[in-house]
Amino acid sequence: MEEKIFYTYIYLDHRKKGNILSDHQKMILSEINKNNTYSAKKYNLVFPDGSVKEIFNMAKFCRDNNLCTSSMSQLSKGLINSYRGYQINQSEVI
Repeated sequence: MEEKIFYTYIYLDHRKKGNILSDHQKMILSEINKNNTYSAKKYNLVFPDGSVKEIFNMAKFCRDNNLCTSSMSQLSKGLINSYRGYQINQSEVI
């Protein structure tokens, strides 16, 4: 129970100007931010084998599949055509 209160306190207090966070607090915030899906979007992704799948939360997909998030972001914005064989299915924009 105390840990939950501690996490909430750090999450609410970390943006105060001049606040210095310990490495442990930074690690906790990093884990909290990894689990946030408030800005996650759906994408129709063409895999290197040619199959098309709908994915949700590109950042999590990249972490799970050892892909570069910035390159996949460029792919989703149309700045590059493919990355490691992955492509965005432009015909079915969600």
